[in-house]
Amino acid sequence: MNPLKPALWYVCAVKRRAVGIFYLIQYAAFGLVCLLVALFTGRVAATYNGMEAASAAFVGVVGVLTFQEDFRALLQQGCTRRCIFAASVCQFGLLACFMAAVDTALTQLLHRLMPTFVTVFGLLYGQRGALVNGLWLAAAYWFVCSLCYLAVVVRGRVGKTTFLALGVGALALLVVFVTFLRLVVPRAAARAALTVLGLPPGGGVHPLTPVLLFLALGALLSACSYALLRRTECF
Repeated sequence: MNPLKPALWYVCAVKRRAVGIFYLIQYAAFGLVCLLVALFTGRVAATYNGMEAASAAFVGVVGVLTFQEDFRALLQQGCTRRCIFAASVCQFGLLACFMAAVDTALTQLLHRLMPTFVTVFGLLYGQRGALVNGLWLAAAYWFVCSLCYLAVVVRGRVGKTTFLALGVGALALLVVFVTFLRLVVPRAAARAALTVLGLPPGGGVHPLTPVLLFLALGALLSACSYALLRRTECF
């Protein structure tokens, strides 16, 4: 039997309950906010722009919280590192697509019920079709999962102290790089950043451009994770 199927089932088992609890808490909090707004203002309306950000944080956290336990358990069951990596990547893809579909459907519904309800995607690109919105969210969630997965693999590979030092160094280099771009080539950097995000200075929006960027970056980060994971004994 293909070992990928039971490995994928194992890594997804815990996440299913976590996803349900997350949505229950998030929309219960949103409903409470709407209720309080209605009680104090008399309007059944609310604006919440952090739904995608909350989901992105969730997929990043849930993607790495159980990584060490899953890695040890699957390794003891005789799974190869390639199988463990493939199961993790498939899990991230399924999680990203599922949560993107749920978030898109619910936010589209909420926007119809409450026109003041605006999402991050809506702020950037306007109210587009559900398909484009879902693709953008799925690619963004996939990128976040891949980034967090690489971070936890690096941490397990080099140790906590070295990982913290690398994180501080990377953050410092990022600040220096951004500052350099702002001071030396501010206009060119701004135009390039906006174009990559699908917001070219010449006008118009292209939300599929960042989708391709997120997918490419996610694939690159996943390749780096596999290169480190294949040489890792255990965490």
